[in-house]
Amino acid sequence: MRRTLGYNRALDGLRAAAVAVVICDHAGLPAIGTYGVVVFFVISGYLITGLLLAEHGSTGTLSIGAFYRRRFARLAPALLLVVGVTLGWVLGIGLAVSNWIAGLVGALTYTTDFIEQTALQPHISTYFEWSWSLAIEEQFYLVWPVLMIVLLAFGGRWGRTWLASFAGAVVVLAWVSRADMAGVQSAQQQISFAFRTHMDAIALGAILAIVTAGRAFGRLARHVAGTLAVVAFVTLGVLMDGSLKILPLYSGDARGYGQVALLCLVIVAGLVITPGGLLARFLGWGPFVHLGRLSYGLYLWNMLFMNGFNQLFGHKPIDAGWAGLLWLLALVGTAEASYRWVETPLRKRWAHRPEPATQPAASGTSVAPRLVPAR
Repeated sequence: MRRTLGYNRALDGLRAAAVAVVICDHAGLPAIGTYGVVVFFVISGYLITGLLLAEHGSTGTLSIGAFYRRRFARLAPALLLVVGVTLGWVLGIGLAVSNWIAGLVGALTYTTDFIEQTALQPHISTYFEWSWSLAIEEQFYLVWPVLMIVLLAFGGRWGRTWLASFAGAVVVLAWVSRADMAGVQSAQQQISFAFRTHMDAIALGAILAIVTAGRAFGRLARHVAGTLAVVAFVTLGVLMDGSLKILPLYSGDARGYGQVALLCLVIVAGLVITPGGLLARFLGWGPFVHLGRLSYGLYLWNMLFMNGFNQLFGHKPIDAGWAGLLWLLALVGTAEASYRWVETPLRKRWAHRPEPATQPAASGTSVAPRLVPAR
């Protein structure tokens, strides 16, 4: 069946799983939170590239101004709110400005990944360190839409092929970069936070969007994609258990980011090609979908909540018993309030466009989702 532009609930559910891993890691559970971030990168690359291709297909061009306006409208409200509240908190508890000033600058300018590689790294603070992943995404999207315009305009019938080839080169470059730094102690900070060691995840999502855009898939292809997605999802769940630290994925080498990105690529492909499959139905469960819509806010708020809890009680939420559950409910409640009363109203106002329809995909029909938060 031929794919049409629509909303895929399961991708929101996958976001919920990814942000859950990040929160578990920060709360003190043995989970590899950066693997959850890699999942976000792949989803983001797929969604944004798919929607830009759809815009180009319907209008024959891309509006860079409209694209960045939508990005700002989606990301800025929650970001500014969290940064403002965090700033008030660190000033209120008397935390020295030198401990967090670089993090504040990085969060507001999308440069934390660069600051992580400099002598200013100790001045970021865990209160703002979450912004490294936002920085990587926004730096990627400073270049990617412009490149799409050029290659689609001048590449003719081969435009998408050139686009996919460029994204493939980005993937190879990231793998080579990580391999080159593997085992070098001084390079571990770069492997964890640098743009060039994570750009392959976004590029893989972009390749998936390019390859599947408008393409018809038969029953066998849908069955295979759905089955592989289930296997990849279970495998990824095992790998995210930080207590296992399965070799060679997690060790002093490249930390398994490339392998995790490939697994996520298989998962997203299965959800896109087989939206009525077993995994898509599981991730499309209402509570998962709703948490996925809150995932950007949950990601931004969770470090403030974790640090605040530790400041007040002297330990992480995982060691607090029932108080830890109350902490989690407060985090989700805050993200919900932020989404309803800050993010959504301001996104509608600042984007200057109506919200797209969110009709669920029919079983057996493969759809591309609407633009949703990259986080």
